[in-house]
Amino acid sequence: MKKLLLLLCLPIFTFAQQTYVPDDNFEQELIDLGIDPNPMLNDYVTTANINVIDTLDLSFLGISDLTGIEDFTALVSLVCSYNNLTSLDLSNNTNLTNVYCSNNNLISLDISSSPNLGYLICSDNQLTSLVLTNNSSIFQFRCENNNLSTLDLSTVSVTFDLDCSFNQLTSLDLSGCYNLFTLDCSNNLLDSLDVSMLTSLFGLFCSENNIKELDISNNISLIGLYCDKNQLHTLDISHGNLQNVSHDGWSYMFDVRTNPLNCIKVAANDLNWANSNLDYPTYTNNTMYFSDSCIPPPVNIKEEVSTKKLIKIIDILGRKAKELKNIPLFYIYDDSSVEKKIIFE
Repeated sequence: MKKLLLLLCLPIFTFAQQTYVPDDNFEQELIDLGIDPNPMLNDYVTTANINVIDTLDLSFLGISDLTGIEDFTALVSLVCSYNNLTSLDLSNNTNLTNVYCSNNNLISLDISSSPNLGYLICSDNQLTSLVLTNNSSIFQFRCENNNLSTLDLSTVSVTFDLDCSFNQLTSLDLSGCYNLFTLDCSNNLLDSLDVSMLTSLFGLFCSENNIKELDISNNISLIGLYCDKNQLHTLDISHGNLQNVSHDGWSYMFDVRTNPLNCIKVAANDLNWANSNLDYPTYTNNTMYFSDSCIPPPVNIKEEVSTKKLIKIIDILGRKAKELKNIPLFYIYDDSSVEKKIIFE
């Protein structure tokens, strides 16, 4: 009985679960924010203190490792731009809606478990691939200045702004982005671009690619088009609203220069306006013209009629000869030209 009483009187010690945070800059910021009450850097933070945090701004702190972020399970918004991160695993942060991780050295980014992601800004990194199959709707997506070679947005609806410029893209699937407002895919390696489903598209920037054909006849809301420095042979902007092209006070938002393009197809109701406002070196090359048909004119082949006169005919010994069959003869004309002929019987 005495032993039982003694056991009951002993204090009960509990140990709070700890999260490993090896990066000193990361842990120091948690201390400065009051999330980690221990003022000493010891690589650990009490998990109960961080799994309720919904917003975290870690930008400009020189952080190289965000190990520990996985236990911020309530996190909705993460800002970690302008650090030294090479990888970012957010697969355990299922409540994220905003991720800003630009200007790092990221070669891998896992956002596969964030179905409610609305803002993804991962520009100015070293990403070569990015999987977005579980992110069904994103309001703004910016991944410019990376090393991406492909980008599949067939299952993702980007509804406002997509900037994937300055990558190495050879293909771009936009079939899920039918509500997209602006698209910038300039400075890539694209040889084709299908924007036919983007009927709400307001601005298209696809300069400095290898695009050969561009059909924007369905993009009736378009007020800005920059597709200069491509390999365009055909350009169809016959949607009938070309006169809505925006003017910024200095010039129209329109540039199709430096393309091997002759005819630019426009709607009949836009033809006079295009010739009056866009037929200038600021917007087009001097070899380009606007038309509502772009049907090549028939080629007029003129048979060349020779005006030279025959002076004489000689044989291989230089003797004057008549037209004989089965022997080589030389026909000398008044323009000093000579033709060798053999008439076979």
